Amino acid sequence: MPPLDRAALKAQLLREYAALLEERLPEGSLTLEEIETVVEELGREQDRRLEELLIQEQTPPPDNQVACPRCQVPAPYKRQVPLEVLTIHGPRRLLRRWHHCARCRQGFAPLDLHLHLEKPATRQVRAWQAKYGSLDAFATVPELLADLRGLVVSASTVERTTLEVGNALLAAEHAARAAPEERPACPPASFSPRRSAGFARGAPVSGDGRGLLSSAGGMAQRRQPGKAALPVGRVQSRGGVSDASEGRAG
Repeated sequence: MPPLDRAALKAQLLREYAALLEERLPEGSLTLEEIETVVEELGREQDRRLEELLIQEQTPPPDNQVACPRCQVPAPYKRQVPLEVLTIHGPRRLLRRWHHCARCRQGFAPLDLHLHLEKPATRQVRAWQAKYGSLDAFATVPELLADLRGLVVSASTVERTTLEVGNALLAAEHAARAAPEERPACPPASFSPRRSAGFARGAPVSGDGRGLLSSAGGMAQRRQPGKAALPVGRVQSRGGVSDASEGRAG
């Protein structure tokens, strides 16, 4: 894959940003609220555009055969398969070339491998869902994400993600206890609600979600109205995302 042409990318973004300013920047005096609104709109538009262009730059060349990532046997191209992914800047529709390995009897998309796609949402989006899903009712999280980041997710997705992250953390903690010499040198990031101040600005929260673990017993808990706190590790996730599906990441 050829290296990124940074000069061409910057020139294109500058042209598009100048056009946006010409189109959307009001004339005359502006109130603070109007300044805030136009800066936010233009900033989000440029963030989305830059992300889109960088994703395009990572798209592998359209080869008829690509080595299978599992067995390295050449796998022929079959068709294009779309995938909807969610980043902190909004939804992205990726049109990926799908290859099928006859030996492994599994398909894969080279673009997924280049982007390290594992789930239909980035780790940061999933960390937000798990963080706020563990602090309040699942149904409150979609409105929060929509208000602060313009992201659209369902309450069922928040619930599934929170449980998946919690169960994964418990498994990692059990493994660490079995091999104490492999414990990380630094303790997990705090999962305090006070950190939510950086959320609206897009500041990273613990991307692996380890803050879900409470200090007492290492158990992620959430409380539902009228119900006792439920340890995440003892609740089975509903549905999960299948990585083997052609229309899903991985």
